[in-house]
Amino acid sequence: MFLKKALPLLVLLAAGCLAGPKLWAQTPDSTSTVLINGDDAAAAVANAQVIAMAKPAHSPRRAAFLSAALPGLGQVYNEKYWKLPILYAGVATVVYFVDWNNDNYQTFRTALFAEVDGNPNTVSQFSGLLNVEQLRLRVNVFRRQRDLTIIVGGLVYLLNIVDALVDAHLKEFDVNENLSLRWGPSRQPLPGAFGGFSSQGIGLTLTF
Repeated sequence: MFLKKALPLLVLLAAGCLAGPKLWAQTPDSTSTVLINGDDAAAAVANAQVIAMAKPAHSPRRAAFLSAALPGLGQVYNEKYWKLPILYAGVATVVYFVDWNNDNYQTFRTALFAEVDGNPNTVSQFSGLLNVEQLRLRVNVFRRQRDLTIIVGGLVYLLNIVDALVDAHLKEFDVNENLSLRWGPSRQPLPGAFGGFSSQGIGLTLTF
């Protein structure tokens, strides 16, 4: 009776023992070492070079487009993250002064209309403090300052695009440790009747 009950369990255990090596064989061992011959190593290096060549180049056009779509995004694409605080500090400054000048412009404009509309029921908040000419002067000043600040904001926006474009171009420029520019003595042979003589001077030597 016991043997009949235990028989299915024994069958399952036997099946597990037989399948165990196959299951373990299919499981990768993180500590195992794979040995390859020289041809396989050369093929692996060649494949890695092909993959590196197939990697898309850094695109200046994409950097400019990203900065045009969202200021600072081109700098992120160029991995110039340190420029983001500077850029957004400039943007925040422009937004603040546009808002401040526009608020003052609207305030004095409303007061000016209250003074010149001829309606005795509308009273300027600056009544008795500023006359019509003084109000008109302040309206013109704050409107001009607001418009100039908007122009500055446009220049900041364009500078953000140009900066991303230039950085993307420079990213492809090959600058290695051998590139140098040095001052040094220079000797140039003189032409014509002065052949055999040379002039002394100081020149620049470019090494690359």
